[in-house]
Amino acid sequence: VKNERHRQIWADTLAEAARHCAKARVRVAWWELWNEPDGIFGQSANARYLDLWRYYIAASRALKGVDPTLQIGGPGLAWPHGSVIFDYFKHCGKDVDFISYHQYSTGNYKTTTRQFLDNAAPHFGKEAASISRSIKRAAAAGFLKTPTTSLPIFLTEYNMNYGWDPGEKRQQTPAGVVYTAIALFEAGSNGLQRAAIWSAIGNSQFGLVHGDHTAPSGYLLRKLADWAPGNLVKTTVGVGAADAGKPAAAAKPAAPLVRAYATADAGTRHLTVVLINTSETQTAAVDLTLADGGTSATAASAKNFGQAQVFVVNADNPAGAARVLPPPLGKVALPPLTVKVLRFGGR
Repeated sequence: VKNERHRQIWADTLAEAARHCAKARVRVAWWELWNEPDGIFGQSANARYLDLWRYYIAASRALKGVDPTLQIGGPGLAWPHGSVIFDYFKHCGKDVDFISYHQYSTGNYKTTTRQFLDNAAPHFGKEAASISRSIKRAAAAGFLKTPTTSLPIFLTEYNMNYGWDPGEKRQQTPAGVVYTAIALFEAGSNGLQRAAIWSAIGNSQFGLVHGDHTAPSGYLLRKLADWAPGNLVKTTVGVGAADAGKPAAAAKPAAPLVRAYATADAGTRHLTVVLINTSETQTAAVDLTLADGGTSATAASAKNFGQAQVFVVNADNPAGAARVLPPPLGKVALPPLTVKVLRFGGR
């Protein structure tokens, strides 16, 4: 990418690929222009991101010349380096349509499950929030197409471990289900719009589908795609018992063993609540009550929406189990390492 002629050759190659897709009537709407340039490229002695950005601009313009509606972006970083992302906005912001990055939690399969669930998975939300802030800074600085532009944020590769053969087994277990749910909902709560797990097919440790086997995470993601469209709704987690009665400034609750998320779709009037028990040993009981006076949230939902559909993924139900529950639900039991999805359907 240091050579201008070489950059143009590669840009023209991408344009030819777009024409080939169009001729074959295959709609490829999104084009990510590179994979992990902060890897070998970023570590080489003569690496200059400015040369890479010049290639991105040339490639974007070549692709837009084929079809102006194509969505072009990147940089597909191996890790969400804040300074590199902002530099990407500074130089390419007027020529790109989305920001993409990759994120894993560790390269060490000996990382404890508690570290994964208490620290690593929630960290996905912090990284997405950081990128959201960078987009706002870039828009305010005039680096994007318009001052009000809000670029979509895509996590185009993620999982627990990034090693090719780390000995990691938990992505195929309920621990992996809980990790995946927390990572995606935390990131989604902070601006992430799309995500693609590595890998979807063909890897016995990380793949959602391997041969005839579907990982528990695969069943969960399929159900969430059906049951949890719409906008994320703010949820809260109660203060731990150890901190009860302490001033807010002095309270330092441990990471919650139960996490709650919700989505609402105004168009279909569906409300979906996702409850996650991160404990490896303890069953949790969640009382779904409104914060303003003790009315059962499930009873209120039943009045507006009808009965609840429930989908559970855990050690007893690795492929997930769905059923219909009449209202009101009252307290909801969550066995260890369980994700429970409750959907209240619109009328």
